[in-house]
Amino acid sequence: MSFSATLNPKFSLRWHSTLPSAYFSVELTCHLGPEDDWMGPFRWCLYAHIFSSHPLYAELEVEASAGDGAVPLWSTVCQSLPFHKGCTYTALLQEASTTYWKLGSDYNHLHDDYFTKLSPEILQSHSLLTKEAQDYAELPHYTDLLNDAQCLFERLECMATSVQVPDVCSLSHLSTPTPTTEAVGL
Repeated sequence: MSFSATLNPKFSLRWHSTLPSAYFSVELTCHLGPEDDWMGPFRWCLYAHIFSSHPLYAELEVEASAGDGAVPLWSTVCQSLPFHKGCTYTALLQEASTTYWKLGSDYNHLHDDYFTKLSPEILQSHSLLTKEAQDYAELPHYTDLLNDAQCLFERLECMATSVQVPDVCSLSHLSTPTPTTEAVGL
């Protein structure tokens, strides 16, 4: 798995599959939003980028062709992925000559206000991206974000390799990424 972190104008962490026959990536982003007495300025989202070599791509195409060309949020594929409070975003996107499905969820639901107060700078200043998994306990809500990304990555990897999907996710993939670009603060 490779790793990159960028900010422009959002903070973004992306983990890439190393499976040449079933490519996908998982992206955790943070956008700035309005702030008030209850909500902080940070809007976190988790996305799966599913490319044509991944088995789910064909399933998404079938589900899209059964309706108006969009994949419904209640579709079998969307419901099979471990998104925070369910999948709330689907889109078929094209960048250059590559077409892929982008599925995602945000952390801006009822009772999610604590996520809106989590600055991406903490991820950098605490070096969470290179610490051992047990050290994540000092920042539990960041652990939730990273664990959700891990679970999604593991689920997509298992689906691509026909391996049993684990009931419990670990931070094993996320505890040792190597940054390829420097993330800058908001």
